[in-house]
Amino acid sequence: MLSQSLKETGGVEAAGLRVAEQYIHAFGNIAKEGTTMLLPSSAANPANMIAQALTMYKSLVPKGALQETSTVESCPKEE
Repeated sequence: MLSQSLKETGGVEAAGLRVAEQYIHAFGNIAKEGTTMLLPSSAANPANMIAQALTMYKSLVPKGALQETSTVESCPKEE
C-alpha cells in the first residue's frame, strides 16, 4: 500500500513532508520523555531542522524516484 502511494504523482514529496512532520513532533517530545537532552546545534532554527530531515529522507530514496513520481505516465485502456 505504501509502495503504491509512493509511485503516485507527488507521493515521494508527500512522504518527505510526513517524515519532516514526524521529525519535528519527535523533537518536541524529547523534553517530555527524559532529563538528559542532546540537541543539534541548529535547534533554534526549525527551517534548518526540516531541511535536515528532508535531506536524510532523500538520501534513503533510490536515485531517480523523485523524478519518476513527478511525471505522469499514461495507462493503457482496457477494452
